[in-house]
Amino acid sequence: MSNMTQITTLTVECSEAEMESPMWDPYFPQVLHTGWEAFASTLETLVLNVPNDLLGQPTRWIFPSQPLPHLQEIALHLTCSNSKREAHSCIIDTSLLPFLNANNRVKAFGVTVASTNFDIARLFDGLNSFPSLAKLNVVCPSSDSVAITPTSDGIHNFASTRAPNLQELSLELTSALLASTLSQQITGSLKVQPRNLRVWTSDKITPKTTLGSTFFATLSTSIETMVPTLKELDVGNITLSFDQFKKIIHLFQSSETLSALHLSIEELVPEVFLSISNALPDLRLFTIRYEFLNVNVFSEFHWYRGHQKSRKVAVMRPPTAQVRQIKKFLQKCNELTAMTLQFIEAKKVHNFSHWGLEHLRIQPLRYPPWISCKHAIADTFPNVKTFNGASREEYLSSNYMDRI
Repeated sequence: MSNMTQITTLTVECSEAEMESPMWDPYFPQVLHTGWEAFASTLETLVLNVPNDLLGQPTRWIFPSQPLPHLQEIALHLTCSNSKREAHSCIIDTSLLPFLNANNRVKAFGVTVASTNFDIARLFDGLNSFPSLAKLNVVCPSSDSVAITPTSDGIHNFASTRAPNLQELSLELTSALLASTLSQQITGSLKVQPRNLRVWTSDKITPKTTLGSTFFATLSTSIETMVPTLKELDVGNITLSFDQFKKIIHLFQSSETLSALHLSIEELVPEVFLSISNALPDLRLFTIRYEFLNVNVFSEFHWYRGHQKSRKVAVMRPPTAQVRQIKKFLQKCNELTAMTLQFIEAKKVHNFSHWGLEHLRIQPLRYPPWISCKHAIADTFPNVKTFNGASREEYLSSNYMDRI
């Protein structure tokens, strides 16, 4: 290892099962310590994917004793362990914080925590100023971790006061912890103003419940405070009702910066595209994920656009056991409401050529439709260059398997 003098990226991986194996050598981590002198001066990226308990080993075995002068990115993936909260607090105070604060010139920092006893707020409360930090990614998906998180500003306080150049913020937390963090954005005197924001929850939020409505109110209000600087917003795993969807895009009607938006909705209907194309004519990338698809509305829309019968959507033959279920679904879709009829009439004269959208992604959250809508969708948006990451030609070819 002493000859590894040109390493720029180092990934250290160890599983909890390996540590619990009779073959595990407790002195093995010391091997890493011998390499720091060789590649400490060249290392730019450090990835640690290890159990929390491994960091409880003597610090010099895992982390270098001196700062890494060219380190640009730190990614911590701390896997589950059975240690009590007190043990984790000791690891944070004596191992993680000294290393992180000694290398506070990094431009990117990410931490993923799987342990239910890891105090994520304690970690962020103990961090010093990171003046060059441009990208922060925090993943804490365990619901149990909320119960042991102390009342503090935690993540938000760090991002707003000690990361002055933060441009990308990605949070994947439980809904309770996420709501608490976003509330600090609303009530705090200092605001986080990233260019790119990704906000995901690790537990499912139902939009029409009281809890869902309360969470959405916090989410939308916090996003509103960031509108002036946001270039990209991703709340793509939080399912919205159509009214909530409209409220989100309404926040950006006066925005001159937003170019990419990623959302999820309960039911995908053409009104979704009508609303967003009118509200955000300069949007370049739009991802829409959906629970249900009103297929026949898209079929009718395709027909009114003047396509020949030979190009009308084709019905895929489902398994016999599902025929009754599919027929019931299609029957429901055929019961066009007055609003749907008005939409179809409006579509006859509506033209999406004014929409500057270049990249469109449509992704089902459950199952893809039995009916292919590709031609209808591609015909609807003449300016779009890629659909689900594929070029227009590739998307419409028979070899492309997606039906939407």
